[in-house]
Formats: sequence, C-alpha cells, structure tokens
Amino acid sequence: MWSSPLNPNPVTGNIDYDLGSLFDVTRIVLWTRNNFNTDIKSFTVFGDDEVTFTGALYLGTFQTVAVGGGSSATPSQVFDITDSGSSRYIRIRVNSNNGNLAAVTLGKIAFEGNAAAVVPEPSSLALLAMGAIGLIGYRRRRRKQAA
Repeated sequence: MWSSPLNPNPVTGNIDYDLGSLFDVTRIVLWTRNNFNTDIKSFTVFGDDEVTFTGALYLGTFQTVAVGGGSSATPSQVFDITDSGSSRYIRIRVNSNNGNLAAVTLGKIAFEGNAAAVVPEPSSLALLAMGAIGLIGYRRRRRKQAA
C-alpha cells in the first residue's frame, strides 16, 4: 500500500515505477483503499524509457469508481491503454482523490503488457557486416598467399 505524507495539500503528485526493461503496457490494474475518501479519483499515466521523463509519452487520463466506504481494499479496477509504445518507466500522476484533503492512498497497482522487441541498431548491423566482409577478405588473401 502507498500513502502520501499526511496533509500534503494539495493531494496531487507523482508515483514512479521502474518495470526493469522495456514493455508495451496495455492495461493498468488498480486497487484503491477507499480509506476515508483518500483513494485516488483521477490519475494520468505517462511512460518513458528514461527515468527523467523528459520525453514522456502520454498514455491516458483515467477516473476510478468509488466503491463503498471504510478501510478495506476495494475490488480491482482495470484501465485499458490503447496506444502505449515501449516504456521502462511508468509515472502515475495523481490528479485528485475522493475529497479528503489530508492524504492520498493506493492499495496496489499492476501493469499488464508484453516485453518490447529488442531491435538491433543500424550501426550494430553495419559493424557486423563490415566485420564479416573483413574476415572474408582476410581468408581470401591467405588462400592466395598459400597457393
């Protein structure tokens, strides 16, 4: 469970996640606590392959549905991301909670998606090709010298 510091006023901020490698995130599953109206009501999601989020990709703004009251965890809520791109880092920007000005809480969060395909850089392919050509030339030269 995640909680903001007490009395953050305003009840906004960022929660950053490191997925460990590039992923195409297609769905976010969120469990809110609904603990005295501190659960997240509105949030925006960004993805980036850099921890600084300087070139962040906007993934969407979502609204949760408040379910009941009290301090027990509420059922999961699923949010589909239609065009994610590849991201290693995910930022959840809390836009608002359900009315409590003292704190924001989040029960759990999960990300669903696929590992991004690793595509070799063109320069790596060029180096590999030049190395292969060099080996072929070296082999031909040795054969001519041996003959």
